Amino acid sequence: AKAVAASWTAEGEYTADDGTTFRGRPALEKAYAEFFAANPGNSLDVEVDSIRFPSRDNAVVEGHFKQRKAKRGELVVSRCSLLFAREDGKWLIAIAREWPGDGLS
Repeated sequence: AKAVAASWTAEGEYTADDGTTFRGRPALEKAYAEFFAANPGNSLDVEVDSIRFPSRDNAVVEGHFKQRKAKRGELVVSRCSLLFAREDGKWLIAIAREWPGDGLS
């Protein structure tokens, strides 16, 4: 959870497909730790549909999260949009939004 949260800006913000929002690296780390504990063995792939650079230090990624649930083998697909910010030469997630899947696989 700590390593995943480190890929975010200090004030990063994530909004899940159910509308739940987490703000700040400590809140993100806590949410990841709880999710990993409750969902051992799940995996996540990110399918990137497009990347745009509105400025030299910002990137917008559009795509899909594909989560494989270990317990039932179920694949859950959701649409996502991420804003990356370059800080001290590193690309970090500043904002991520997720919406329920649109039927794409």
